[in-house]
Amino acid sequence: MNGNSPDARQFHVDASGATGVAVGDRAQVIQNIAAVYDIHPAAETGLAITATLKDRLRPVFERHALFGGRESETRLLSSIVAERSSGYIFVTGPSGFGKTALLANWVRAREDNSSVCYDFISRLDGVADEEFVLTNLCQQLVSYHDLGGTLPTSQSILRALYPKLVSIPPADGDKLVILLDGLDEALGWTPGSDLFPKQLPEGVFLVFSAREIAERDWLSILELNHNNVTKLKLSTLGISEIARLLQTQRWAGKVCE
Repeated sequence: MNGNSPDARQFHVDASGATGVAVGDRAQVIQNIAAVYDIHPAAETGLAITATLKDRLRPVFERHALFGGRESETRLLSSIVAERSSGYIFVTGPSGFGKTALLANWVRAREDNSSVCYDFISRLDGVADEEFVLTNLCQQLVSYHDLGGTLPTSQSILRALYPKLVSIPPADGDKLVILLDGLDEALGWTPGSDLFPKQLPEGVFLVFSAREIAERDWLSILELNHNNVTKLKLSTLGISEIARLLQTQRWAGKVCE
């Protein structure tokens, strides 16, 4: 993008263009997980694992239902997933710039027609602890891959299982988005590099966000190579974007009358 484009005025994007690497054969990875964690294809166990915890994230979506002015960012996120084979996307910006609103509405749009597993770390909603985050993501990933059995309850085991589930390539050329919003909201624990595998299988995208904090380099903390992460930094909305946001709010107000 050049400096005169609308996109460049709205946010800064550091796009490396890096793609994922093949981590392993899908069947082999699932077999390895089964041997260690006793989680097998649901067709073999007859006991599916359902993603029930994500219902507790409903308040996040409801709170950000009124949304507008970030259409360019939304399109960019979708185009990265559509055009690349896999990769990491880091959304950042100062507090109050709409990171969660952007990602919640992007997830809402993708849920209807594509594959996404997500967690929004939120102290306000009481879902900022490690146990919830790990169990929620593992539930969704196991459900997405049609695996069954009994999910471990130990946090240390879940933390070891999660990157194994991330390493499963999607079936039939599908693309899977795994989203983890609000790393800075974590309460009583610290999201670490073990949640961010250095290699992603083809078709897997890991999207994450954190508030911009002085002298805190999130990518270094997570031991991620800056050159392998697309960084989307949100900036203030322009006049046209603010107008679209106000138009959205006015339309919502008329609907509620």
